[in-house]
Amino acid sequence: MPIISSISNPCIQQVKKLLSSAGEREKQGLMVLEGDHVCGEFLRQTGLHFEQFFYTEKFVSTQAFSKFSAEKNGIMVSEKVLKAISDSKTPSGMAAVAKIPKQLAQENYSFCFALDRVQDPGNVGTIIRTAAAFGVSAIFLSSGCADVWSPKVLRSAQGGHFYLNLFPNFDLRKLPKVFRGKIFTTDTKGVSVFQTDLSGPVCFLLGNEGGGISSAIKKMATKTLSIPLQNNFESLNVGIAAGIFCAEKTKKIPIKIRQV
Repeated sequence: MPIISSISNPCIQQVKKLLSSAGEREKQGLMVLEGDHVCGEFLRQTGLHFEQFFYTEKFVSTQAFSKFSAEKNGIMVSEKVLKAISDSKTPSGMAAVAKIPKQLAQENYSFCFALDRVQDPGNVGTIIRTAAAFGVSAIFLSSGCADVWSPKVLRSAQGGHFYLNLFPNFDLRKLPKVFRGKIFTTDTKGVSVFQTDLSGPVCFLLGNEGGGISSAIKKMATKTLSIPLQNNFESLNVGIAAGIFCAEKTKKIPIKIRQV
């Protein structure tokens, strides 16, 4: 099989555009996935196929390659080219271009998050990964949040994207129209989450790393919650906070063991 060894190849240049530009991803409805775990989760959960599947000669000899043997749009590339279309420092041997799954907002979500201008890709990815692990139904992200389909967010979430509904650039003022339940904002002066009834449909509203939640969005809240801290710590990383809220919400729910 011929190997693409030039970064100047038009196909490779197009992938690089998708990697670097949120506008290009939105325009084409495509994203770039990296690594056999994230790529495998995409195939397993969406039922879709890759638009393009790039891999190195070395990757063919690995056990992971067998998971993608049914993909018809495979393109072998040199190590240099794979590095050029990878956002990670140490590429795992494969990458893929895939369609961004389309989702429609419903009105029966039992557990969700809303993010107000959470800008750090690592934080957004961690929240998505944690939310997926705890059975969250949906995440609504305001404009100003990190692009959920960016390489850094996808890598941080480790396949979590494909287990819940994601709504980027969502006007959070319209949240009550698509979510019927209790909406909790967060603040250091709020009521302890450990002393709050979290039964029934719940949405946790998390704010910007530095500025918190905007005043206009706070007005929608049923109640403001806090996480009690010791040793004079004022706050936690927003991704860590999301994990605590998830654990508290689901602590009485039986764990479902996933069959692989």
